[in-house]
This record gives sequence, C-alpha cells and structure tokens, in this order.
Amino acid sequence: MTPLSRTRDTALRCHACPWRSAPSATTAKTPNEAPYEHLPTTPRHPHPHTRKPNSVPDRQQRQHPRIPPFHAGIRPGNRRSPGTPRDRWPKARLICFEPLPGPRAKLARVTRGQAEIHDCAPGAAPGEGRMHLATRTDSSSLLALGARQKAIYGMEESGELRVPIKRLDACHPTPPKRPAQLKIDVQGFELEVLKGATDLLPNVDAVYVEASYVELYEGQALHEEIEHFLIEAGYNLDGRFNTHVHQGEPVQADLLFRRRTSS
Repeated sequence: MTPLSRTRDTALRCHACPWRSAPSATTAKTPNEAPYEHLPTTPRHPHPHTRKPNSVPDRQQRQHPRIPPFHAGIRPGNRRSPGTPRDRWPKARLICFEPLPGPRAKLARVTRGQAEIHDCAPGAAPGEGRMHLATRTDSSSLLALGARQKAIYGMEESGELRVPIKRLDACHPTPPKRPAQLKIDVQGFELEVLKGATDLLPNVDAVYVEASYVELYEGQALHEEIEHFLIEAGYNLDGRFNTHVHQGEPVQADLLFRRRTSS
C-alpha cells in the first residue's frame, strides 16, 4: 500500500465516539510501519469505557498509522476532545453518519460545517429502525442493550427513536478518493454496516472497527464474525487496540484491518 498522505485522503466515519486513546508509548513499532512515521498521532480522548474499573490497555497492541476516518455516524464534542479529523488532516474529505438530532447538531458545530453529514444510520438494508436510547448517549444502538452492557457499564435504556437506515453504498455510490479509511463504532451493529458497504469496501484501504468479545447488545455479531467478513473481503487484521477487560475477561477492542496488496 502506498504510504498515506495528509493531503489526498478520504475520511468516512460510522456512529459513536470519534476519538480513541493513542497506543501505549511503550509499544514497539514494527518495521513495516516505517513509511507512516510522518503522520501525526490521534489526539488522546478519554472514551467513556476507559474510565470504568477493571479496564486495562492491551499490552500486545501494535502502533499503527493515524489515518483520517470515514465515519458513519459519530457523537463528537466531548468537552475534553482536542479536535476533529479535519484539524489533523485539513484537506481530507470527512463523511459522517449520525441519526440522532442532538449529537448531529453537535457534530456540525465541532466540524464547523466542513463535514458531509448524513442524517441516517448505516445498515445492511434501507428502511427504518428503532434506536434504543441509552442513559449514556454514545451507547445508544439499533440493537437493544443487553444485560452485560447494563451490568458492566452501569446504564439503562431511556427511550426509543425511529431513525432512517441506509446502505453506505447508496449514500456514497462513487469511489472515494484514495487512500480512504472506514471507521465503524456503532454499538453492536458493525456487521450490518459492513454488509451495506460491499461496493464501497474495494476502494477502502483500511477499516478501523470496534468489536465485542461478549454480547453487549442483543443479537450483535461478535469479533469472530467481523474478522471473518473482512478477511473474506480482502483485508488482513493488522492490530488490536484499546482492549477493555472486565474481571479478567476481554470485553471490547478496536481492530485495524488493511487491504491486502497483490503480490
């Protein structure tokens, strides 16, 4: 893969917290990461889950280049968040998806009108879905909160809201300018987002997705299914980051996938 530039990339983001903690400073870099030395690191942001007891960093995580993401629906604007992807990659095209009105308005303010924001949730098929609102907004999901989500993170459902669902392929029918990254953080709905992006994925260089090891939302796909889908789609798993552990058991992690290069 060509080293990623700060001047010619596309950012696409999918639903929930936009910033993740940077890898540990003690993590060793691997030789094949050398071309990305010039890229800035993502600013540190205290994701709500990291403030819970028994949440520890994954010491096996590998450092990876910080590429601006294509986000389908995000919830930015935490008062301690130092910026947006456009602050780090000013010439990147940022495409976001956020179905909830309040977070969407905040997103527009944070990005200062410089992001393309879709008022829908990404999914496998177009239609309408019920957003299960959580007492902590960034944990709201198109899937019902499960017992373990409520127990581990101390939250409940506070209501429901009907939201439109669209395929990423339909929202972005033309190939994005390369290189492009798709970042997915959709509270258990990750596999449905990927199933709705089968035409888009061949033009995406990297996918950064939050995945669960245990069922936090009712009926969600776990990390094995997500890994299998992306490997079949032509990606390799390149690293795991921000692993959250509860009582000695891994709960969630961010997974980085890179598109395989032809030999």
